[in-house]
Amino acid sequence: MLARVKTLLRRAPRFYKWAHRHWLRWRVRLGPRPDAVQLCFFSEFVQSGDLVFDVGANVGAKTALFVALGAKVVAFEPQPECARILAKRFSEPSSVCVVPMGLAAESGTLTLNICSEAPVLSSFSPDWIKGPFADYESDEQVEVEVTTLDAAIQQFGTPQFVKVDVEGYERSVLRGLSKPVRAISYEFHSALIDEALECAKMLKRLGFQEFNLALGEEAALYAPGWLDYSSLECTLQAFASDSAGAWGDVYARSGEAPGCTSDATSLSSTRPPGSTSSTAHLPS
Repeated sequence: MLARVKTLLRRAPRFYKWAHRHWLRWRVRLGPRPDAVQLCFFSEFVQSGDLVFDVGANVGAKTALFVALGAKVVAFEPQPECARILAKRFSEPSSVCVVPMGLAAESGTLTLNICSEAPVLSSFSPDWIKGPFADYESDEQVEVEVTTLDAAIQQFGTPQFVKVDVEGYERSVLRGLSKPVRAISYEFHSALIDEALECAKMLKRLGFQEFNLALGEEAALYAPGWLDYSSLECTLQAFASDSAGAWGDVYARSGEAPGCTSDATSLSSTRPPGSTSSTAHLPS
């Protein structure tokens, strides 16, 4: 759903503010409504009993999917309004822990640039604000607490899957990770391909061996087989000149992933609101 919203932002900016407000109310009222196709897709990465970090959870579309798959979820969301919605939406499932913080390379505080016209575009990243959605003004700034993936792992345990969707701040989030997890995804945009490539390089150095991507909101991997880093690099670079603004998510698997092999296919050959980090915990 958020994917459709981001696409529509370029086409109907005046309509968005009204639509987004009513969409938030609708999502909270109806609660989790996982999509069958998305469930099938993410079942490749998330199994029942897994621990998942949803970094940049927004109002919980992906969180709901992970819960439906039987996972325990730690949902990180720095936007105060979205964190409140998350807490209300997932007040019943004991499998969700909402942490109203951002993630970064180091723990501390950061300025979050909020776009009240289009909250899904709010970001810590100056490049994102000046980049593909420069027409949308960030009219509010708030200081928020941030932590690192390493600190989150120390507190909650090692996740089997990490989803990172933080509007151009993905590289800083991944810099806070010093060891591989089973699988991870991060958003990319054709206007910021260098950032996406740097993220992949960092993951490769950490021990992630296989890569793939999904375009836009498609619940399908782009390449028929998992790619090595060189093939992913070629694929992402091909999107750099896409005038339509291609975007999606890169997926990476480490040697711990089920079915992961040491030689990936080459393209040429084929904390709850109000709590502190010391008291936030994931219910068992």
